[in-house]
Amino acid sequence: MKRLALLLVLLLALPATALAQVGLALRAGSNGLGGDLMFGLTDKLHLRANLGLLPYSTSGSYDEEEVG
Repeated sequence: MKRLALLLVLLLALPATALAQVGLALRAGSNGLGGDLMFGLTDKLHLRANLGLLPYSTSGSYDEEEVG
């Protein structure tokens, strides 16, 4: 939640011309689902953040013989 608040503060602090340079991408692959957010700080400098999620569960029962 703190990261989202920091990102919003950064977006609001940028000049109006930089806000016009925003990109959003969604992706899916062997590493799971993800997304990218990019926005331009200047004409030659851009800031990009990405997030990747890999659904993983460890629920289940294992016998000691199976583990060894």
